[in-house]
Amino acid sequence: MTKWKSFTYGGIVYDLSHLDPSTEYYIQPSFGGKPEQKYKVHVGYSHHCFTNGDNLQKQCDPSLLIRDSKQSGTCNGDPRPFDVDRYKLSFYLPSIVKNIHIKKTFHTGKGNFFLVELVDSNGVGVEYEVYFKVYKASSRGWLDMIVQSAYTRTKNPSGRTKKGKPINIFALFNNVLKGKVPREPI
Repeated sequence: MTKWKSFTYGGIVYDLSHLDPSTEYYIQPSFGGKPEQKYKVHVGYSHHCFTNGDNLQKQCDPSLLIRDSKQSGTCNGDPRPFDVDRYKLSFYLPSIVKNIHIKKTFHTGKGNFFLVELVDSNGVGVEYEVYFKVYKASSRGWLDMIVQSAYTRTKNPSGRTKKGKPINIFALFNNVLKGKVPREPI
């Protein structure tokens, strides 16, 4: 998982250490005669949490471009311009991930999941979409969670969550550990 280096633009240093990979432990309480279950999850964050792909259609300052570190040696590397608004909101991500087990998460229909948090950096409520994917880790009994993207919702506010029923994050974790692909509810 990527450990992001600070980004400097216009003489300002933007520290990205709050998006360093972390380990989270989620406890599913016992229920229906089943014992308590502990899920161990490695968490990482994509550069889509603090960059914006929309600006690539326009001319942008090349010194704003950040590449996905996994592909930084390639010709494309998914270059995206740094986005100060996304950066400011990204400080909420570690807390959102830490508390994901008490949030409503939904299928996207594309193999990943999302949740909506009402928050912004100025104390005004906005819909902050957080997209993530969960994988079975190479270490036995562990999961990997990648926060793929996070941004404020500007189109169809409150509409996406009405698409289907939420999925219980513990059901998602359990299915991934068992190698099952969670189905999207109809």
